[in-house]
Amino acid sequence: MDRQAWIRVTAGAALLGALAWMIKWAAIMAQGASGSPVDIAAFFVGLVLVAVGSVSLTLRLTRGRSRGVTTAAAIGGAVLAVLLVPGLSIVSSAIFGEGTVAGGEGGIAVLVVVALLVGATGLRTTTPATPVPAGAPVR
Repeated sequence: MDRQAWIRVTAGAALLGALAWMIKWAAIMAQGASGSPVDIAAFFVGLVLVAVGSVSLTLRLTRGRSRGVTTAAAIGGAVLAVLLVPGLSIVSSAIFGEGTVAGGEGGIAVLVVVALLVGATGLRTTTPATPVPAGAPVR
């Protein structure tokens, strides 16, 4: 697969990760509290998919760089995506309070928005079209 195909695949993973976390929120709302098996499974599935999805952005940012730089950046981006979950959750707990839904889920909410943006822009990324010479037959 070429770079563009990997960008699209990982962008899809970012979108699916955001969807998994939205399912997590639906499970929390349905149960009235967190801690259900669906909630926990959706959290970890979303975490893995968002980490994979972060590679979409990394591949676009490292275009034209060596394979080693791209690989190191992809691993670093995935680690950063995973570390942002507790980091942003600490910030949201401090802002909204520890016992509130916004305090517990605020960090993930920020990452859902970022994952949606990364996924949507990754799917929109296309290779430049090859110009067609004037007078060439249209297929």
